[in-house]
Amino acid sequence: MKDSEITTENAQETQELAGKFVDEIMTESDGKDKAEKGARLVCLWGDLGSGKTTFTQGVAGKLGVKEMVNSPTFLIMKKYPVASKDRKINLYHFDLYRITDTQEILDLGWKEILEDEDNLVIVEWPEKILDILPEKRIDIKFESVSENVRSITFHFL
Repeated sequence: MKDSEITTENAQETQELAGKFVDEIMTESDGKDKAEKGARLVCLWGDLGSGKTTFTQGVAGKLGVKEMVNSPTFLIMKKYPVASKDRKINLYHFDLYRITDTQEILDLGWKEILEDEDNLVIVEWPEKILDILPEKRIDIKFESVSENVRSITFHFL
């Protein structure tokens, strides 16, 4: 899946792709070099309705989140604690569509969240915080090809 482009035909395929993605990054996470500390950061780029939240729902479902996952547009951030392979991890879902200042994100504990290796952090609208985005991250770009078809491009930085 590294640095690849995949087309999905519907929301279910997008969520299934998200599940495969989680399998890949969690396996990598378990084998991380001890020098590599910190959360896995996943930035979702794309227009409204391009599949970012659907993908996030697939990630959450694969991790075993039982709650309904929606974009936390008005909350900005939602935390989902989950158990994965004999360890507890936290899924953080940020929707930055409404923010106007990166300080809003810093005030939510952004730096501390990124320092914890037990965190998987998904950010919708990362272009709003370019000045505080770390270089080490996974960028996923979503493009609407037609009503249900999405082109999803993975780029591991």
